[in-house]
Amino acid sequence: MCLRKYRPSVLLLNLLFSKRPYNATRFISNTFARELQKVLRENDFDVVQLEGLYVCPYIPLIRKNSKAKIIYRAHNIEHEIWSRTAVMAHGPEKWYLKNLSKE
Repeated sequence: MCLRKYRPSVLLLNLLFSKRPYNATRFISNTFARELQKVLRENDFDVVQLEGLYVCPYIPLIRKNSKAKIIYRAHNIEHEIWSRTAVMAHGPEKWYLKNLSKE
């Protein structure tokens, strides 16, 4: 992994001022949120199943637009991936990946 693939300024601002990991916030989409809201309003679900960590930021939107139970299926080994990647990194990238890998 190379941090150059990321937007360094956004990564730094996120690290300093957000409680959410940058890797999670990268996947938040207003377009997806609007579509999800539309689907939830047009359908009556018993259960909404979240597959993975990156859809958890949508829980408030789901609760606001549906009475369905929310089930989270965790298959998160992300912290292990980042920890192993940190071993091979250097400098600021190593520090960032260690920070990201905290459980």
